[in-house]
Amino acid sequence: MKLLIALAAGALLAHAQPVAVTHVTVIDVEAGRSRPDMTVVVAGGRISAVRQAARVTVPRGSQIVDGRGKFLIPGLWDMHVHMFSALPPGTQDPAARVFFAPNFVARGISGVRSMFDDLGAIRELRAAVAAGTLAGPEVVASGPILDGAPAYWPGSIACANPEQGRAAVRRLKDGGVDFIKVYSLLSRETYFAIADEAQKAGLPFAGHVPNGVTAVEASDAGQRSIEHLLGVFASCSSREAEFARDGAKFGDSMRAAAESYDPRKAAALFAKFAANGTWQTPTLVALRTVAYAGDAEFEKDERIRQVPASIRQIWRGLLADMAKPDAAARRRQFERELTLVGAMHKAGVKILAGTDTPNPYVFPGSGLHDELELLVKAGLTPMDALRSATIRPAEYLGAANGMGSIAADKAADMVLLEGDPLADIANTRRIAAVVLKGKVYAKSDLAQMLLGARKALGGGE
Repeated sequence: MKLLIALAAGALLAHAQPVAVTHVTVIDVEAGRSRPDMTVVVAGGRISAVRQAARVTVPRGSQIVDGRGKFLIPGLWDMHVHMFSALPPGTQDPAARVFFAPNFVARGISGVRSMFDDLGAIRELRAAVAAGTLAGPEVVASGPILDGAPAYWPGSIACANPEQGRAAVRRLKDGGVDFIKVYSLLSRETYFAIADEAQKAGLPFAGHVPNGVTAVEASDAGQRSIEHLLGVFASCSSREAEFARDGAKFGDSMRAAAESYDPRKAAALFAKFAANGTWQTPTLVALRTVAYAGDAEFEKDERIRQVPASIRQIWRGLLADMAKPDAAARRRQFERELTLVGAMHKAGVKILAGTDTPNPYVFPGSGLHDELELLVKAGLTPMDALRSATIRPAEYLGAANGMGSIAADKAADMVLLEGDPLADIANTRRIAAVVLKGKVYAKSDLAQMLLGARKALGGGE
């Protein structure tokens, strides 16, 4: 997988000076416990030792980071992002490099799954990171969305029939994508053709459950992850057959489907997801915006000042549509969505933390911390929420041997916290330092990143 190649290349260019984080409490996301008074040694961009502090000999010349009273977690992954400030996305837009990358790193995010961006812009970002001229996250990318004809978003690849869908998969494979993203307006026939062609090409596919396809069918077709819970409520509904008959509305009937939720059908669906390895990326922080669109509290968020005017212009158009349905009904639906995520997690369905930034009020970087808090509200423990942004993404990407936890021989991507995230998941926001590819970025460095990002494209009003 390209991700592992990128990690190896990054290690070659990693910070040369050894680093030792001493006397720190390591949050072990694999074992599910805290390990107090540990020292973590980093060399060549990878972790070389994780041991009790009294048993470690720190290499001569190491940069020492005092971890007393602090907590060390693996670098976080946001598994649903977009990195553009204009539509359609293009290489002329510097947002990926100058706005999104510093916001991700400054908030402890060492990797992202890009669900719709310009491949040229992604290549430029990757090249700058590999060359060491930019502190930025690892990026796993789909490039353009595959959608029906006409497509919903400019910059998508419109696929009017199965032949066009297959051709689009081959084109994207040649372009170097890591996976295929499917979208809502694909016809049934085209969707299944894309699923088949992606399998032949050795590419995972993920994204929306199209309007004319059920979540059961998507899972059986091998869709690797379902985003935003699309199609899930309908397949948990006592009225599933009714929704399926009207395929044009199947994916857009979440509220009606949720009102006829059938626990027995839900249990069967969740068992299928678990058996088939169908992951869920709920993007609760984005769904919360839909639920509370029009709420004046959003505009009081101090983070708005950091958002470029070009992105806020996109927000205005999206918010106008979000605020149309009945506000009370939207908020009831969000509570159902939280409950659904908790039920899936309890049933063994694997959850990925993703935000859908830069949707309205879904802030790049810090939005992932919002998502972790919402996952805990949905019923995950703080440890499980952390896993959804660390070891779970590594497992999903087939890279758990090289990243996702704090262990010897894994990538030296870590976040030093000033509070215990297992006591309060909100403590993931209290970042004392970030270690990225073995290089330490102190709190003052991270503040400068955020300041530079705000100035680069112009902050909000």
